[in-house]
Amino acid sequence: MKQRAANHTPAQRRTHSWTQHTANTTAMCALLFAAFVADNASAQRVLSYEEAYHMMLETNRDISIAQRSIEDAEIYRDQARSVFAPTLNVTGQYTLNDSAIALTQPNTYAPLSPYLDSVYDNDPDLQQFFADNPDAFDARELAGQPGQDITVRYRHDVRLSATASQILYDGRAFPGLAIARLQDARARNSVAITEMQLKGALGNYYFGAVRQQTMVRITEENLATAELTYLRASAAVETQTGTTFDQRRAEIGRLGAQRQVENARLAYQLSIQALAAFLDIDPDFDVEEPPDLPVPATVDPLIEYAMSERPDLEAADLAIEFDEARAREARSRFHPTVIAQGNAALQRASSFGGEAFTWNIAVIASWDIFDGGARSRDRRRAEISRSQNETRREQVEDTVRSELRAAWLETESARITIANAASELELAELNLELTREALQLGAAGALEVDAAQNQVFVARLALADARTVHRAHVYTLYRLAAASQEAIAEIAR
Repeated sequence: MKQRAANHTPAQRRTHSWTQHTANTTAMCALLFAAFVADNASAQRVLSYEEAYHMMLETNRDISIAQRSIEDAEIYRDQARSVFAPTLNVTGQYTLNDSAIALTQPNTYAPLSPYLDSVYDNDPDLQQFFADNPDAFDARELAGQPGQDITVRYRHDVRLSATASQILYDGRAFPGLAIARLQDARARNSVAITEMQLKGALGNYYFGAVRQQTMVRITEENLATAELTYLRASAAVETQTGTTFDQRRAEIGRLGAQRQVENARLAYQLSIQALAAFLDIDPDFDVEEPPDLPVPATVDPLIEYAMSERPDLEAADLAIEFDEARAREARSRFHPTVIAQGNAALQRASSFGGEAFTWNIAVIASWDIFDGGARSRDRRRAEISRSQNETRREQVEDTVRSELRAAWLETESARITIANAASELELAELNLELTREALQLGAAGALEVDAAQNQVFVARLALADARTVHRAHVYTLYRLAAASQEAIAEIAR
């Protein structure tokens, strides 16, 4: 072996040394690339799109504000129901008068006193009767009593009264209940609209992070290739089979690839920061590509589904119903109101005040025959508002159709872009392979290989970006249709 090695020419010995060095550097770059991937994969926890969506529902303040409106609507509903509930009022009153007023009532039998005395004095039998019966009634005592003072007004007067009322009929009660029900439905609808809008913002943040993450992965792979190219160029210089110019160019390419990785990582961290701020959590996570969703053959099933499920269309319907309820409430004001009322009072008894405890029951009917045209004005306003909301609903329908058709065209455009980017990548990889073969045959230089390698890198970036954009457009398409996970498979059939 030593003899045969000694018989090799210097060029052959340099080629053999370059081959061994290339094999060593190739193994080193493979380990380096594996380290890149492992470091990127195990750095942090992964936050999926579904987890981010549910987290948004729990932490977003706009949703919390919208949900509080549901509580307000429930209070309005309880207020409307309270029309049928009885009311009880208890009033205590203390009055300090400047002076008390009293009347002296004379003894009506006093004028008979002389006559009774005369009869008694002149009738021995009567005297004997009273002597024998000391417990018998003596009219002289009744006639001899003094007059009696009667209080008309006390100086310190106390009164306690209780009043219970119950509405027996109120024409506005039933339209009021309908308005309360619609208020509750509109509050819940506002939550659904807020969720739909925020889901769009979440898609922008999340898919933006996914795009930057893909850029990081591809630039890291490109850096590994640039490292390999540089090590090969350095080995060629050491074995005197390459030039310093090629080594310097490879080093510049390696530094450029490092800057691309740094820029991609910085952009990815910024996108993670934006997503974390939107979710109000710490930016200690990575994202992952959401699963692909089936795409329907046409946009028609999406439009048909959206017409029955979009929350903004439901909001338009609720606005029309609300105006109808307002018009009914205005018309119902012409109906009379019938109230049953009971009253009980406890006070100090007096001559003109009656007994200490009194009570009464009444049925009261109130009917506003003419109210200056207020009912008519409110009814006309409600009818005009209803007409306006019907026109707005038509506008919303047109907007929904336009949004879905535009999103559909964007999805189709992204699909075509994927096909074009895949073809470009295939051609770039074929060109790179041919250029490397030409380099081995001496028909091409290292500069052409670098250019072909850059074309592959750019094509890979374009293809990855096109796939992410297409996936984002598909998610936007179903979001605009207000399709749930259960409805997606049905729509895509």
